[in-house]
Amino acid sequence: MHAPNFIQVSGAQPPQVLASLIGFLRVHSPFSGMQPSHLHFLAKRLRIAYYPRGSEIETSDDGATDNLYIVKQGRIAESSAASSCRRELGPGDCFVTGAAVSRSTRHARYRTLEDTFCLELERETMNKLVKTSAAFRDFYDHLAS
Repeated sequence: MHAPNFIQVSGAQPPQVLASLIGFLRVHSPFSGMQPSHLHFLAKRLRIAYYPRGSEIETSDDGATDNLYIVKQGRIAESSAASSCRRELGPGDCFVTGAAVSRSTRHARYRTLEDTFCLELERETMNKLVKTSAAFRDFYDHLAS
Protein backbone atom coordinates (compact mmCIF):
# COMPACT_ATOMS: atom_id res chain seq x y z
CA MET A 1 0.00 0.00 0.00
CA HIS A 2 1.22 3.49 -0.78
CA ALA A 3 0.96 6.28 1.76
CA PRO A 4 -0.60 9.37 0.19
CA ASN A 5 1.31 12.55 -0.40
CA PHE A 6 -0.89 15.29 1.03
CA ILE A 7 -0.92 18.41 -1.12
CA GLN A 8 -2.99 20.46 1.33
CA VAL A 9 -3.90 19.72 4.89
CA SER A 10 -7.29 20.38 6.37
CA GLY A 11 -8.12 24.07 6.72
CA ALA A 12 -4.95 25.26 4.98
CA GLN A 13 -6.30 25.88 1.47
CA PRO A 14 -5.76 29.35 0.03
CA PRO A 15 -8.90 31.13 -1.31
CA GLN A 16 -8.30 30.11 -4.94
CA VAL A 17 -7.99 26.42 -3.94
CA LEU A 18 -11.19 26.68 -1.88
CA ALA A 19 -13.01 28.23 -4.85
CA SER A 20 -11.75 25.44 -7.12
CA LEU A 21 -12.84 22.73 -4.66
CA ILE A 22 -16.29 24.27 -4.24
CA GLY A 23 -16.66 24.53 -8.03
CA PHE A 24 -15.73 20.86 -8.40
CA LEU A 25 -18.07 19.70 -5.64
CA ARG A 26 -21.00 21.73 -7.00
CA VAL A 27 -21.25 19.53 -10.08
CA HIS A 28 -21.16 16.15 -8.30
CA SER A 29 -23.83 14.47 -6.22
CA PRO A 30 -24.52 14.66 -3.28
CA PHE A 31 -22.55 17.89 -3.01
CA SER A 32 -24.48 19.53 -5.86
CA GLY A 33 -27.54 19.67 -3.59
CA MET A 34 -25.78 21.27 -0.65
CA GLN A 35 -26.14 24.87 0.52
CA PRO A 36 -23.19 27.18 -0.30
CA SER A 37 -22.31 27.53 3.40
CA HIS A 38 -22.14 23.74 3.77
CA LEU A 39 -19.95 23.43 0.68
CA HIS A 40 -17.59 26.05 2.09
CA PHE A 41 -17.50 24.23 5.45
CA LEU A 42 -16.72 20.97 3.63
CA ALA A 43 -14.10 22.41 1.27
CA LYS A 44 -12.19 24.00 4.16
CA ARG A 45 -11.85 20.60 5.81
CA LEU A 46 -10.90 18.40 2.88
CA ARG A 47 -7.40 17.03 2.51
CA ILE A 48 -6.03 16.72 -1.00
CA ALA A 49 -3.99 13.55 -1.43
CA TYR A 50 -1.92 12.37 -4.38
CA TYR A 51 -1.58 8.65 -5.17
CA PRO A 52 0.78 7.56 -7.99
CA ARG A 53 -0.39 5.03 -10.58
CA GLY A 54 -0.60 1.52 -9.11
CA SER A 55 -1.09 2.66 -5.51
CA GLU A 56 -3.44 0.73 -3.29
CA ILE A 57 -5.66 2.94 -1.16
CA GLU A 58 -7.06 1.82 2.19
CA THR A 59 -7.50 -1.92 1.70
CA SER A 60 -9.82 -4.03 3.84
CA ASP A 61 -6.75 -5.38 5.63
CA ASP A 62 -6.29 -1.93 7.17
CA GLY A 63 -9.29 -2.35 9.47
CA ALA A 64 -11.90 0.31 10.09
CA THR A 65 -11.48 3.55 8.24
CA ASP A 66 -12.55 7.03 9.18
CA ASN A 67 -12.45 8.68 5.77
CA LEU A 68 -14.71 9.24 2.82
CA TYR A 69 -12.77 9.59 -0.43
CA ILE A 70 -13.87 11.69 -3.41
CA VAL A 71 -11.97 11.17 -6.65
CA LYS A 72 -10.85 14.61 -7.83
CA GLN A 73 -8.72 13.54 -10.80
CA GLY A 74 -7.66 10.17 -12.12
CA ARG A 75 -9.15 6.69 -12.13
CA ILE A 76 -9.41 4.00 -9.49
CA ALA A 77 -10.33 0.32 -9.84
CA GLU A 78 -12.53 -1.17 -7.13
CA SER A 79 -12.34 -4.94 -6.74
CA SER A 80 -13.00 -7.55 -4.10
CA ALA A 81 -11.40 -10.84 -3.20
CA ALA A 82 -14.80 -12.56 -3.34
CA SER A 83 -15.60 -11.38 -6.85
CA SER A 84 -13.72 -10.69 -10.02
CA CYS A 85 -16.15 -7.85 -10.74
CA ARG A 86 -14.49 -4.48 -11.00
CA ARG A 87 -15.92 -1.04 -11.02
CA GLU A 88 -14.00 1.94 -12.26
CA LEU A 89 -14.25 5.16 -10.28
CA GLY A 90 -13.52 8.58 -11.74
CA PRO A 91 -13.89 12.26 -10.89
CA GLY A 92 -16.75 12.92 -8.50
CA ASP A 93 -17.15 9.30 -7.41
CA CYS A 94 -16.98 8.52 -3.70
CA PHE A 95 -15.61 5.36 -2.15
CA VAL A 96 -14.89 3.73 1.19
CA THR A 97 -18.21 5.24 2.15
CA GLY A 98 -19.77 2.15 3.70
CA ALA A 99 -16.88 1.72 6.11
CA ALA A 100 -16.83 5.41 6.93
CA VAL A 101 -20.52 5.17 7.80
CA SER A 102 -20.51 1.92 9.74
CA ARG A 103 -16.90 1.80 11.04
CA SER A 104 -16.73 -1.74 9.74
CA THR A 105 -13.99 -3.33 7.70
CA ARG A 106 -14.43 -3.07 3.95
CA HIS A 107 -14.02 -6.04 1.71
CA ALA A 108 -12.98 -4.06 -1.33
CA ARG A 109 -9.64 -3.00 -2.71
CA TYR A 110 -8.94 0.28 -4.44
CA ARG A 111 -5.99 0.64 -6.81
CA THR A 112 -5.15 3.68 -8.88
CA LEU A 113 -5.13 3.11 -12.64
CA GLU A 114 -3.28 6.38 -13.22
CA ASP A 115 -1.87 9.18 -11.11
CA THR A 116 -4.83 10.19 -8.94
CA PHE A 117 -5.84 12.99 -6.62
CA CYS A 118 -8.45 12.30 -3.94
CA LEU A 119 -10.25 14.60 -1.57
CA GLU A 120 -10.40 13.04 1.87
CA LEU A 121 -13.13 13.79 4.37
CA GLU A 122 -12.71 12.69 7.98
CA ARG A 123 -15.50 11.13 10.04
CA GLU A 124 -15.80 14.14 12.38
CA THR A 125 -16.62 16.44 9.46
CA MET A 126 -19.03 13.88 8.04
CA ASN A 127 -20.87 13.80 11.37
CA LYS A 128 -21.14 17.60 11.44
CA LEU A 129 -22.45 17.70 7.87
CA VAL A 130 -25.06 15.05 8.66
CA LYS A 131 -26.41 17.37 11.37
CA THR A 132 -26.43 20.53 9.25
CA SER A 133 -26.92 19.55 5.58
CA ALA A 134 -30.11 17.79 4.45
CA ALA A 135 -28.51 16.78 1.13
CA PHE A 136 -25.49 15.24 2.84
CA ARG A 137 -27.72 13.58 5.47
CA ASP A 138 -29.77 11.92 2.69
CA PHE A 139 -26.54 10.67 1.09
CA TYR A 140 -25.28 9.38 4.45
CA ASP A 141 -28.60 7.68 5.28
CA HIS A 142 -28.59 5.97 1.90
CA LEU A 143 -25.09 4.62 2.60
CA ALA A 144 -26.07 3.35 6.03
CA SER A 145 -29.09 1.42 4.72
